[in-house]
Amino acid sequence: MIYSWAWPALFCIVAIWGELTLQSAFQVMLCAVTLTAALSFGLLTWAVPRADKRAAPAPTPALSLRQFTALSLSLFSTEIVQVLVAALPALVLGVVATKADVGAYAMAWRLALALNLLVVAMAAFASPRFAAAAARDDSEALQRTATQSLAITLALGVAPLAALAIGAPFWLGLFGEGFASGATALRILLAGQAILMLAACTPELLGMTGHERPLLRLNQIAVLIYAPLLVALSVWANDVGAAIATVAIALITGVGSSILAQRHLGFVPLTLLFRVGRAK
Repeated sequence: MIYSWAWPALFCIVAIWGELTLQSAFQVMLCAVTLTAALSFGLLTWAVPRADKRAAPAPTPALSLRQFTALSLSLFSTEIVQVLVAALPALVLGVVATKADVGAYAMAWRLALALNLLVVAMAAFASPRFAAAAARDDSEALQRTATQSLAITLALGVAPLAALAIGAPFWLGLFGEGFASGATALRILLAGQAILMLAACTPELLGMTGHERPLLRLNQIAVLIYAPLLVALSVWANDVGAAIATVAIALITGVGSSILAQRHLGFVPLTLLFRVGRAK
């Protein structure tokens, strides 16, 4: 949550004070990320309890380097997919489309990303609770955390989603002349964000309950499909095509993680939330 919110907030605060150039923007970004890292290390030092030298250390199973690498890669694969979705379209559009298409898509993606930050923040909130419930083998707590996290995500995200979709030309037009041409791409990207909101915290649910390998395979399939699909659709429809490819990968990861949750955990957060709401 610190990484997702703190350094962009610091960057925006400093940017308000003066006009940014390309060089100064990178300098501000470096300072903001450095301050965020310092804050993270400070909180880590404060949160981790000091070892009691008088108490005998509890035996812990050791992971081999291979096991540790496999576990880390599995849990990090979702982040890798998000980085590719954020960075790859602009690079592809820069090759196959015009500068105007690149700029329109980039601005549309920045607005749609506001909803993605909500999903990321809720995932950070829910992940340690998923791990704690799994360690206790507490299925009821696992389902309750998943349902509450999804409900909060939808409650906070539906209104901004509707406002961005309805007023897409207006919001894009605030950033300069010509950006309003990305309104169609923005609305398509918002459809992808809606899919991710409906599957919010489901990938983290799998990763924190010992099902990281199926999650890794799902993310590998998503990347293998996304890259060629992005190129083909960008050549066909420029920024709109890139937005459609982004919706496709959201659909693959969202539906795929839900299927895996049903298979390995016996429930899907979205259907569970629907049942709870209907019962109440």
